[in-house]
Amino acid sequence: MKKTFEFSGTFQLMDDFIPRQMPALRTPGMSIALIDRERCWRVATYGCTDLGTNAPIRADTLFEIGSITKTFTAVAVLQAAEAGLLDLHTPVTTYLPWFQVQSVYEPITVHHLLNHSAGMMGIIDQSPDIHSAVWMLRESELAWPPGERFLYSDAGYQVLALVLEAVTGRPFAQIIQQQIFEDEHVLADEMR
Repeated sequence: MKKTFEFSGTFQLMDDFIPRQMPALRTPGMSIALIDRERCWRVATYGCTDLGTNAPIRADTLFEIGSITKTFTAVAVLQAAEAGLLDLHTPVTTYLPWFQVQSVYEPITVHHLLNHSAGMMGIIDQSPDIHSAVWMLRESELAWPPGERFLYSDAGYQVLALVLEAVTGRPFAQIIQQQIFEDEHVLADEMR
């Protein structure tokens, strides 16, 4: 027999809390879906799609997804760490010996890349492929010691994709497909 959950108290807390927080965070609107592998439990919408018209957000309102790949990458990295394939506090060069950024500081770790605190300022979107893009980082210099402060970094997540490829022996797209969209236990099964 499947277990069912009673979420009405949680939904009420969300409905009370979120509208109060949105103005403080300057958030005009949002949509939240609570789902699991079997069903959508609830879609909640708050605020508006356009500040000029105050058109309300609806369940079918489309949003740009932004950098959702970073979320998938982070999940896959944490799965690899849990499976014993990598250590979050080990220098990236352990997994990518050719990785280099000009620096007088301690090495960049996987953890630094995950939390955008590696100190990398470079933008590497002009390169034809991810390997070349990460290779080009050797021409950049760290702005501060890794772990000292936050700076959102696309480059760091490109490095993480290559770390995942190195520790799993699979292409990044396949890692995400298998571990995020198909079966989150792929790494654990491979370690048995």
